[in-house]
Parts: sequence; structure tokens; C-alpha cells
Amino acid sequence: MNYFSLNLTKKISIQKENIHRHVSAQKRYGTPLKDKAEINFEFIRVVCSYLNGTNFYEDFHSFIHDKPSVEERCNKHNSSGYSVLIIGVDAMSRLNMHRQLKKTSRYLLEEMDAIEMFGFNKVGDNTFPNLIPLLTGYDERELKHVCWNASRDEPLDKCNFIWKRFAAEGYRTHYSEDFPHMSSFNYVKEGFHYQPTDYYIRHFMLYYEDSLGRDKQISTYACVGSTSETEAILHWTELFASNFKDRKYFSFSWINSMTHDYLNTGSSVDHIYERFFRTLHESGALENTITIILGDHGMRWGKIRKTYIGRLEERLPMLLIALPPKFKEEYPKEAEALKFNSHRLVTPFDLHATLVNILDHQKNFTFANPDGVNEELALNFTNRAQTLFQPVPVNRSCDDASIDEHWCTCEPSLPLDSDNKDVLIAADFLIDHVNSLLEPVHNICAKLELETVKDARVWSPDYEHQGHSVNDTILTLIVKVNPSGAIFEGTVRITAPQMLFALLGTVSRLNLYGSQSLCVKDAILKKYCYCL
Repeated sequence: MNYFSLNLTKKISIQKENIHRHVSAQKRYGTPLKDKAEINFEFIRVVCSYLNGTNFYEDFHSFIHDKPSVEERCNKHNSSGYSVLIIGVDAMSRLNMHRQLKKTSRYLLEEMDAIEMFGFNKVGDNTFPNLIPLLTGYDERELKHVCWNASRDEPLDKCNFIWKRFAAEGYRTHYSEDFPHMSSFNYVKEGFHYQPTDYYIRHFMLYYEDSLGRDKQISTYACVGSTSETEAILHWTELFASNFKDRKYFSFSWINSMTHDYLNTGSSVDHIYERFFRTLHESGALENTITIILGDHGMRWGKIRKTYIGRLEERLPMLLIALPPKFKEEYPKEAEALKFNSHRLVTPFDLHATLVNILDHQKNFTFANPDGVNEELALNFTNRAQTLFQPVPVNRSCDDASIDEHWCTCEPSLPLDSDNKDVLIAADFLIDHVNSLLEPVHNICAKLELETVKDARVWSPDYEHQGHSVNDTILTLIVKVNPSGAIFEGTVRITAPQMLFALLGTVSRLNLYGSQSLCVKDAILKKYCYCL
């Protein structure tokens, strides 16, 4: 039971406001508090004031309670299983983890015996196209054939997120994220019209940020009141994991604050992450839990992104997986396979297959599509993904793993002069492609022109793959355009002797667009548009 204890004098008044998902933040339903109050709500706002009405304290508090309807559903499933705790840190590459989260990574690797995945390669540009494969098994571009059409402003409720599959097997489900105004499923998207998980924090964080958000960086707040946003999310997640340590659960928390906007500010919350894992681990709350810590990508803009190592870091996010000792004893081959795969090429698609494998812990697990999609889509769904509890081939290619050429980190490359003829032609082709994307909004977005080629590299694949011949020329270019000053990166294939050009993957933007594209709502076009 949760209680809120107070020491009151006759000169002050304290009120408690319960925060509901469907109640407007503009409404005030304050309830006076006495010496001690039993808290039966997930979220409350507490305001203390003098009798003259002057407030001197305001803060928000979160709690975890058993929910009768959830427990009734879960109690129908008596089978055993391992809980899953996923902590996502936005824009955290594997290498930057070792620079910025030193205490956390050391604790995970040394005290929790976590496995570090050195070959974890992203499959999309930003957060959304990397979380969708993790949570649904699909490529973002496939969702329109399955459950969601972005062009129609549809919500994501119809999609078969992995937490639905865990819920159906008797797991309590939990999703929390900071940065609610621009969070993973709500930035230029409809998000969820219905609460997606049993425990969901978005409405609380919206109210919390609107009331007490401070120390804003570029996009995210560092703090809400006297608490860091990172701590606000981890606190509620810790309460959830502790409350259900002896019952099955699936928890997914995504944290943007302090790592989304800047390369070197993650260190300021390193101690918070380390304390979170230490508290849960030393209390025994993770004895039946598989713990996954990951990034979606590395830093996507700034000075480091204009370097070659920055290019690699952007494509190679962190991924660590900690198995409880009991799992290693029960499934020694699976635990050994995970360790074996630490130096293999793996993706968010594989992580999704691994989550399904945790649900279906048969010795001879076979990954299959659950949605009744067409044969081609079902085949793509299964062929590109492999559970990490089985050995991944040493010669696995980006083609095998369904990684677009633009994101692939497996092939050797060499620098090329920026005034090379092929480079200049490919740069014009790249900008023409971006302008073609902007054609539907040409009346409000400026036509872009090449200012300069800032960098060029030529790739040397030694085998035919993804429709490429070994005689093709594959170039990755970084260009600056007028009038926006945008810096783009794209990968272009040139097929000789016909001189046929093809864009491989998408075009990345390496600097912030800020307010340049306020006139468009489309998430893709925002990267390219310079409003007239």
C-alpha cells in the first residue's frame, strides 16, 4: 500500500490532484490532504500553499498498484516464463556508451554479466524506423500493408506490437517514455488512441512537463521540477519491476533526455542509470528477468557526424543483454549462443525474434509471422530475422539481415576527391531525388541546389548482392545545399556503361532543420523542406 505522509502546521494547506489519462490538464480536482493519505492512483500532483493562497511547493509523484482486471487476465495463465525489462537510451552508440555511461556499462558488464553486442547495426534513419522492427518485426515501410498508413494520419493501435503478444500470454505490460510532445510514436504521428499497455505514463509526463519542465536543451527538457526526466522514467520503471518481481511482466522504457540533443551530456545521468540497475539487481528483483539495454542509433548530427568514425557510430548503437543465472542453468545452449553472437552482425529484427523466442521457449524454436500477411511479406519477415539464442552465421551480410546499403557498416571504403566527375554527377542526382520528394509541396518549399560536396567515399563490395554487380560504383556523399544550408548524406549506385543511377536507402540529414520546415507536417519531408 502506498501512503503519503505529511507534517502540517496550521499555516499551510496541501492539496492532492489525481491525474487521469482522459482528464484535461486544464482541470483542477484538488483534494485537501491531512496528516497521512492512502494513495490509490498511479499519478498525483501535490501543491502546498500558505493560507493566503501563495504556493510554495508543487511536484508530481508516480506509483504502481496491482490492477484487478490485469491480474485476472494474467492469472488465467499459470505457465512459467521470464520477465523482460528493456531500457532504451536515445542516440547512444556502442562507443559513446563507453565514453558517457562508464559506470553503467561497467556495472552491467562486470556485475550483471551482460553480453555486449559489437555488431548491432541500425536499419533506419531515426528512432521510429528502428523501434518498429524491434517491437513489431516489420520494416517501417511495410506497415502500410499490415496495420498503419502514415499518409492517412492513422493511429498505431491496429499494429501487433510485441507487448500485445506478451499480454496474451499472461504478462503484465508497461511502456514509459519521456519527451511526450515528440516521443517515438507521437512525433508527426497519431500515436495510440487507446492505452497500449497495462501501465502507461504518457498523460502523466505531458502534464508534468507542461507544469514543471525546465532546463530545455534543443528539444528535450533536462528536468521536471527538482527531478531529472531520466530519473522520473526510471523511478516508475523501478517501481514496476520491483512490484512484479515474482510475476511475469514485459517492460519497455525509452529515455530521450540528456542524450537526444548532445553527444557529451549522457555522462550527467550515468549515475542515475547505474543506480537503477544496481538497486534492482542487488534487491533480487531481476532474478527472473532478461534485461536488455539498447540505443536506436548514434548521434545523427553535429561535428562528430561529419567524421568517418561518426558515420560508423551513428549506425552502430549500443546493445547489451543480461541473462539471469537461472536462465543460463536452464538454457545453457541458448546462453552460449548469445555470447557467441556478440561479434556477429545483428539488427532490431533479430531482437524482435529473440523476444518472441522468450515467449516461446521451446527447444526447437521456429520464428514465424503471426499476422496472416501475404506470402512475400511473411517470407521477408522470417528470413531477415534470427533469434539471438541460436548461432548467427559468421558470413552474414547486410543483404541477409535486410540492412539497406546506406546503413551497412560491413563493406570497406576509400575516400574520393570531391571534384571527381562521378562524384559531382552523383551529387546532382542525389539533390534531384530530394527535390522530387519535395515536388508535392513545391509551392511552400524551396528548390534545393548543390553548394558543395563536403565528402565522398567509394565502396568496394567483393561479391554481388542486393542487385549490385562487382563492377558497379557505389558512392556515399555528403553535400551541402542552398538555400537552406542543409547537409545531406546519401548512397548512390552507378551502373556502367549505361551510367544508370540509383539511390540506395534514404537520404540522411546531418544538421538540424530547426524551424526551417514548420510549413510541412510530413516527418520525412521535414528533413528536406526549406519553407518559402
